[in-house]
Amino acid sequence: PSSRTHSYAEALPPLSEGLQRADSEMSHLSGGASPRSMSKTTRGFIQEMARVTAAENPPGDIEELFARILGDPSKNETIGWIVRVKAMKAVRVICSDMAVGEADFRSFLSSLTGAILLQLTDRRSQVCKLACLEMEVIVDKRRDQFLPFAGTIMTPLLKLTKVTVKVIAEAAAKLCQRIVQYVPDRENQILGVLEAAVKDKARFVRKQGFTLISSMLDAHHNLHTLRMEGSGGKKDSEENKKKTIT
Repeated sequence: PSSRTHSYAEALPPLSEGLQRADSEMSHLSGGASPRSMSKTTRGFIQEMARVTAAENPPGDIEELFARILGDPSKNETIGWIVRVKAMKAVRVICSDMAVGEADFRSFLSSLTGAILLQLTDRRSQVCKLACLEMEVIVDKRRDQFLPFAGTIMTPLLKLTKVTVKVIAEAAAKLCQRIVQYVPDRENQILGVLEAAVKDKARFVRKQGFTLISSMLDAHHNLHTLRMEGSGGKKDSEENKKKTIT
């Protein structure tokens, strides 16, 4: 049924069971179950990477496959950047497909957070920029489900705002802005990261932290104003803003 929630972890079974089975299950997953499922190009990329990596030691599931492509944070090893860029696109496609349930999304992204951070903090500006763009889409699509990952991802990104490579600094700052803008900070996790940023030794990091805190205050103030107007209240906007900041 179209309402069924699919797990992308099931899309690539242990490859020792046969690549032909993986191909058939990938085709089933991307056909008809969800209009936002994987494109033929993305599915083909995943299948091809499965075949390549299976030559020596077959990955057990799709998470392990992506971890191998994107790199091992503990070893700081990565493969060709063009392949990693394609892998990040595939990760974005999977995470932004709302046919994937919340539990599956969190499990998938949690297993790859370290590997994704390697792309977000890559010294090659093109890799960093494109990875940040893919993550912006994921943050937008998973606004209510992204909070557990917000702090882990924002902390190193804020550090990147001090680098002299403009493309990297701007990409990192924009992704942080999107997280602050889209993700409800119910447990003050994001605020905690920003509090640490405004105490950083690097002035560019402090500046970015302050800018994002200001954005949070403006967002809260605007929401408060809308609620007051909706309830018929006629409070002075500046007075409301002071109360919000307090």
